[in-house]
Amino acid sequence: MPPREIPKKPLVPPLNATITGLLTQLCFRDDNEGDADALFAFGTRTSLGTQTQVISDLLLKYRYPAIVLSGGIPDYENVAHDSQTEAELLSVNLAAFIPNDTELFLEKSSTNTLDNVRRSHELYDLAKYKQIIFVAKSFVAGRCYLTLKKYLPDNIILQKTFDANYHEENVTITKHDWHESKTGRERIWGEFLRIKHYGERGDIEISPMIKKIESYIPKEQLPC
Repeated sequence: MPPREIPKKPLVPPLNATITGLLTQLCFRDDNEGDADALFAFGTRTSLGTQTQVISDLLLKYRYPAIVLSGGIPDYENVAHDSQTEAELLSVNLAAFIPNDTELFLEKSSTNTLDNVRRSHELYDLAKYKQIIFVAKSFVAGRCYLTLKKYLPDNIILQKTFDANYHEENVTITKHDWHESKTGRERIWGEFLRIKHYGERGDIEISPMIKKIESYIPKEQLPC
């Protein structure tokens, strides 16, 4: 199994209030839920129950003619494996909540956020859904949005997020206090590194926040 491009627990430089505020703006986004032509869910195993609850609540309040559930089986080292894909697990959980007249699509081969979007787009032409709402962990909303906008520049993108809980570390990562835990700092700094790396590589839209954050970090503490 290959290692992750960006470590799950990277070395985090000292974070002052200014850097913390900028990282919060980069990684988190305000929700703007509502009706849409399609609902797109980024797969997860970490908070599957919470994700299920969030999506089922949305289905009770709004109209989504199509639902795309994306996620395969992670193939990274140090990741627990399951015989079912993330998309299949979520589909089973949502079976009782999806209206009969809703088109349900599963993308079952992706193992990262970029492939969630890229492979789903290849299979189902996401561009035809002019307004899409995505559902994802709150601290990855920035990267999810930038990835969707890379492939769907003309679509209206809404979102509904949920705070991820890491039970083994007894930590819930939220917009307001992520910087108070080691796990939160590692996850958010990892998001910065991913958005920077993927943006420079051309996989996602480049965020202007990256250079602003870099200006506050000593050069020797930034990745080459």
